[in-house]
This record gives sequence, structure tokens and C-alpha cells, in this order.
Amino acid sequence: MILGPALIALAWTLIHSLWQAVVIAAVVALLSRRCARAELRYALYFGGVVATLAASIVTYLLVYPWTVPWTVPWTVGGGVGLGEAALMTALAAEGGAGAVLGGGAGFASLGGVVGERWLAALLLAWSAGASLMAARMLLGLAAIGRLRRSSVALGGRWSELLERLRGELGVRRPVGLAHSRAVDSPLVVGALRPLILLPLGMVNRLSAASVEAALLHELVHVRRHDYLMGLALALVESLLFFHPAIWWMSRRAREEREHCCDDGVVHHTGDPLRYALALTDLEALRGQLVAPRSPTLGQAAAGGDLMSRIQRIIQHCDPASSKSTSSTSSPASPVPAASVARTRRSPSLWMPVATLAAALAVTAAVVPACMEEDELAGAAELPLEAPVDASKGESAEVLAVDSSDAVEPADRGDTPKTEEGLSIAWCERLAPFAPEIRAAAERHGVDPELVAIVTLLESDGDPSARSSHGARGLMQLMPQTAATIAERRGLAHHSEERLDDPAYNLDLGAYHLAELLEDFAPGETELSAESVELVAAAYNGGAPRVRAYLAGDAELSAETARYKQLVRDLWSERDQPASATLDGLRSR
Repeated sequence: MILGPALIALAWTLIHSLWQAVVIAAVVALLSRRCARAELRYALYFGGVVATLAASIVTYLLVYPWTVPWTVPWTVGGGVGLGEAALMTALAAEGGAGAVLGGGAGFASLGGVVGERWLAALLLAWSAGASLMAARMLLGLAAIGRLRRSSVALGGRWSELLERLRGELGVRRPVGLAHSRAVDSPLVVGALRPLILLPLGMVNRLSAASVEAALLHELVHVRRHDYLMGLALALVESLLFFHPAIWWMSRRAREEREHCCDDGVVHHTGDPLRYALALTDLEALRGQLVAPRSPTLGQAAAGGDLMSRIQRIIQHCDPASSKSTSSTSSPASPVPAASVARTRRSPSLWMPVATLAAALAVTAAVVPACMEEDELAGAAELPLEAPVDASKGESAEVLAVDSSDAVEPADRGDTPKTEEGLSIAWCERLAPFAPEIRAAAERHGVDPELVAIVTLLESDGDPSARSSHGARGLMQLMPQTAATIAERRGLAHHSEERLDDPAYNLDLGAYHLAELLEDFAPGETELSAESVELVAAAYNGGAPRVRAYLAGDAELSAETARYKQLVRDLWSERDQPASATLDGLRSR
């Protein structure tokens, strides 16, 4: 086997990278012990990884015999002769650096058959490992692309909150917000057009303060360009995968990256304890979800060693970063203008500038990741104020246009008592969806209290709820039933995945209730308890079964009989400050 000068130089580069990485890691370890700030430690660890790659590039340039002419004599067999290879190495020895880094006599001593076999085996092993690591990285990028395409945009007050925080942090790039069932913690993906992904149901299960803290953490990642930095680390790990020092520096860089973002959030809010509690809530939610672990190329708010991060936030946070008191600034309230100004002046671009030397090396990996992957599945850019379906990009307001053939509103009694929330005191879990419930009820002429009771009983306010029979979403609609409703109304772009969108699910469910009211409570201006029972039975067991039951030709199933009784009991308690029926259900 005859190796050309380029392959021989590459083999020697890999050999020299063994001691180079050790030296660089040792220097980084010594310097990091003297750094009190997380940003400086992150710069050291990240710089150490990039410096190792830069040292390998310089080594290759020094070892490669550049003085050899491009055209060389060829042997009869078509390969470069051993004498000619020795001539190339001898010419390379004319440079002093080449002699030190594998040129000269030391280089020529491995020019024989035995030496080249060892070098060939080394190159073969490195090629196999680097190919596997590169495939792992590409699979990670593909997984992030799938996350973007399958996510569902969040609108309303959450997008308004994100825009406010983005302005306070001085993030100039537009940042999208969506939820996905494929992540177990908040994370940000993308570079040119970043997207923050929240676990499905997170905004309903956590307090507003915890959600705001998670959004702040991800926005700090965006401001620091951590997605690009993560891709650079992944690339170096793929090329120098064989060296433990690379993995150690890379792991420490990711840990310090999370510390930097934690410090950024604490600096912005001035309340370390509240932020630590928010991280605890995030980890508790993570344990409840059945979603797969978030991709490693994304930056997650609950990433890293959470307990050590919480202890650090409480005990070792930079005092200068938390000068403002919790009484004047909290994650749930806007921060003072002076705090905003300090946040905007914090360094955010110095790390990319410091790593320009690695820009060419990471271009091939960065460009595909930065390409716009059909922002939320190919829709034209839409305002985040309205809930947007990921697969078709249709906002909730469009439903009013598409559903022109829906049941005309009729007078069915009570309307919501307040504009801010639901009129039922014990429906607090539905508070995040109060505007959507009111809108769907008014659109189809249904009492919003009935919609709220059915929603609470069906899903307990979880938009990601699933039944063993396949029902989905807040109102637990069967996919076949939802498809029939959409077809009857002539709704475009219907899909089963859209049933996870709260606004869309509530709109279809309210329409279905309106149909049942027309069947079993026609002309009633104020719903009676008996009519509520029949409508509930039809919603659970189907209208044909209830008609047969009323005609005396069939009996209701035990499940339907229990369901209609529960709805009737909840309906009778709707004006009470608490529901004994609901408390009994939740205590089981």
C-alpha cells in the first residue's frame, strides 16, 4: 500500500494532535481555576477546543511537502514509487518545522512498507470514526429540522410576552415560539431565525413566572449565538473524536454555557431564588412528560446538572448581577429601564469574533442548519399573535372565514360574566384557554360554561391529552368525528395533528356541541339540567345511541351514564365557589 504525501501528512497530524490537545487542555485547566466569571471560563474551554483544531491545521500545513512539484513520475504500475515517496519526504525536510513535526529522517523512517501500513491503519480507523461522528451530527440536524416542521406555533399572550422579553434583552433577530410533543424541556434551535420550542402543555402546567424564566433563558442563548457555538463544538468533536481532552473541554464549555445563561437571567430579573424555583418546576415537569430527550444540538433551559446549577445560582451568583431587589423586579413583571439598559450592554458578540479563525471549518455544518426550513412547515411569515398550525400555517382568525356555513348563533342563555376569564370559579385550569373558549362558544351559539365543563371533564385542561380510543386535545375529539365536522363545514387544511391546537380543537368541539343542542335541546333559551344530560350523553356515546335510548330501543353504556351524570352535577355547581364533584374526581 502506497500513501501519498497528503495522507502521510494527515496521519502525522493526527499523531501530533495527541500531545497538542493534552498541552492545550492542561493550560486551559490551569487558567480556568483563576477565573471567577462563567463567561471567561466558557471562553477558555471553547477556545481550547478551537485552538486544538487550529493547531492540527497548522501541523498539517507544516508537515505537508509543499516543495514537491504537483507532477511526479509514475511507475509502470500506476502508483508512486517508494523511492519517489522518500524523495518527497526528503524535500519536506528542507523546512525546519517539517523536520520537527515528522519530516526529515524521522518522517522518512516511516516511509517503508511497515511504517506506511501503520499509518494506513491509523487513517482507516480515524476515517471510520469521523464518518460515524459526522453521521451522528447530521442526524441531530435532521432531528432539529423535524422538530421545526412538526411544532405548532404559540400565539396570544405568550408571543406578546416573548416580544417584550426580546426587546428587554436587546435581541434584534425575530424569534419564533412554538410547542412540540417531541421535546421534554424548553430549547432553542436555529441560528438566523431561531425558534424556541416548549414541551406540549408546559404553558398550562407551570406558572407564568416559570414560563417567563424559561423564555428568558432561551433568549439569552439566542443573544449569545450559542446555537452556532454548539455546532462548532460538534464539528471539532467529530474530527478529533478520539481524544478525551476534546470531550472534557467540550463538556465543560457546555456546562459553563448554561451558567452564562443562568447569570444572564439572574442579572435581568435580580431574583436568583425565584429563578432557581422556576428551574425546579421545569425539572419536575420534565419528569412527568413522556417526550424523548431534547436533541443535544439544541440549547435547553433544563440542560446540564440541574442541582449544581440551582446551588450555584443561590450561593455563588455574582452579587453585581442581582443588585435589584425582588420587590422591584421579578420574572413575572417588567424590569426597570436601568436594568434593561445594563442587560443590553452586556457582551454578546465577542465570542463569535474570537472564533472567526474556525469560521471556514464550520461553514459546511452551519449553512444547512441556518437555512430556513420552511418556518413552521412552509407557511408564509405570520404574526405570532394568533395561534398558528404548524402544518398549514392557518391562524385561528381564519376559522371564522372558513366556517361560514357553521350553525348560526342562537340565544342559549348565559354569556360569560367577565371578559378576563371564565365565569366558573373552579375552572382555574382552563384559565389559559379562556379567550379561545369564549370565542368558540360565541361563534357557534353555545353556552361557554357548557364548553368549559365538557373541556374540563374531558382533558382537565391538557391540550396534549390522549384517550385509549384515540381521542385528542382539549375536548377529546375522535379524529373521525373531527374530520366529518371539518368536511361538513368545508374547512380547508384539516389534519389530525391540528387537534392538538387548543383554538382549533375548541372550535370543532363547540360546533359539535351546537349540533347536539339543535338535536336534543331545540329552541331552549336557557338550558335545563335534563337537556345538558342528553347533550353530554350524545357527546360521549354518540347521537344515534341517545336517540335509540330515548325511543326505548337501547340502553346507555355504563361509561356514558356516568359521564352524563358528572356533566349534570358540574353544571349544577357552576355558580359555586368550589365543586365537590370535581374535588371527588381529582382525589381518586
